[in-house]
Amino acid sequence: MTQANTALECQAKDTGEVLSASLNAGERTIVVCKCESGNAKEPVITMDPVTIRDRFMALVQA
Repeated sequence: MTQANTALECQAKDTGEVLSASLNAGERTIVVCKCESGNAKEPVITMDPVTIRDRFMALVQA
């Protein structure tokens, strides 16, 4: 099993910034985001899971 080099904790509002920094660091990182429980009202995702995965992987590899 491979271990992360760093573990970070952040508030939900800072997740984007912390996640970008950890991706740019080029090392394995665990990011723990603290947030309020509950669900926000969001539109239903109409794409199939394979398309979502492919788009995510393309974005991460960019």
